[in-house]
Amino acid sequence: MVLLLSWALFFGSFKIIIFEPGKIFSIDVNSFSRLGHENVGIAASIGILSSYFFTGLVDRYRNYKLMLLICFFGSAVSLMIISLWITLLFHEKDVGVNIFAALFGVLAVPAFPIAMELGVELTFPISEEFSSFMLTLSSNIGAMIIHNLITWESDRTNSTAVIYTLSVAFALSAFVLFGVKPEYKRFFFEKDTLRKPRAELTNFQ
Repeated sequence: MVLLLSWALFFGSFKIIIFEPGKIFSIDVNSFSRLGHENVGIAASIGILSSYFFTGLVDRYRNYKLMLLICFFGSAVSLMIISLWITLLFHEKDVGVNIFAALFGVLAVPAFPIAMELGVELTFPISEEFSSFMLTLSSNIGAMIIHNLITWESDRTNSTAVIYTLSVAFALSAFVLFGVKPEYKRFFFEKDTLRKPRAELTNFQ
């Protein structure tokens, strides 16, 4: 349940940043569609590469929670740094958003496979399909709520306020994650299952 709440906060913020940058960076409406597609491509491409690195660490050390905390906190920090950089030093916001999408992709995209795997571990022996469905459902609910909140806020305030709100949402997702107690049920089950045939073979010999 705690993981579902944490993931809802994270994914809801992630979705509005990637698909609706105009609500955050006050991009001209005429360039909104193009920038949205560019950012999805940039974040996804770089995020896929960083996912190999993060998931490799997870497979080796079983540190799901730590990797997710890095992804969640890192997303909040990167959003704040890049938004301040765009606001204070850069006038060409198109380039700034592209740079942010690259940094964001490195930290945010790997959270998806890691969260799905952690969800499966925590809910085992419940089927992987059901676990993935619950995470997907919570993420869509979170996306809907945060989308409505940001839409309401962007109509009444400025980009800086919206950026702070999203940064708080990312940070909250990380703080909520502290309440998750990692239990690698599937991992130990599979490990024990592999041990039994070996033990039986040794006894037979």
